Amino acid sequence: YVSHVERMLASAAFWKGLDLRSDKYQQQFPALNAWLDAFEKRECYLAFKSDYYTHVKDIPPQYGPGYDGGFEDDRISFQKNISGKDGKSWTLPLSFDDDVQPLYRGPPLPLCALEAAGISGDNGELASEGTSYEKAEPEQMAEACRQMAGWKIASNGSAVAKFAARGGPEGSRNPRKGFGAELADPYAQSDE
Repeated sequence: YVSHVERMLASAAFWKGLDLRSDKYQQQFPALNAWLDAFEKRECYLAFKSDYYTHVKDIPPQYGPGYDGGFEDDRISFQKNISGKDGKSWTLPLSFDDDVQPLYRGPPLPLCALEAAGISGDNGELASEGTSYEKAEPEQMAEACRQMAGWKIASNGSAVAKFAARGGPEGSRNPRKGFGAELADPYAQSDE
């Protein structure tokens, strides 16, 4: 069920300009945000949590097109952020305090990686589940994230290369469908 709520959050931000995780809406919907905060502090959930870009690109093929409306200034800002067109949200290294999708609300890496890097949660405990990592030292966290990314890429190199090749001029075509999340479609063809 939480994956449907993730889609709702992405859709509300992208098409309506509503960030239901913002301070304003946390006060208006405290139970929703407490529920999501609890999930985001669980390592097992974060291993499968998706991102807003994938959600907003995959929703139209499943449910039909989204329609713009709502709070125009925020909607445009969130659309640029989610689609990487704001000049900062998709710039490496990724910011840990992104306006729409903060990365460190829960353990951003497997607990064993956080432990190996000596990173403590906001509760002061080393590699602790059930807490956020928003106060973690940014450089230490960035280094641990780079090491984890390198390990993941190196351990799955051929599949990553094929997947990444979809970004070429002849890539991201899916013979099964002509719509979808071109940068997140696992069935899209690579650019040979």
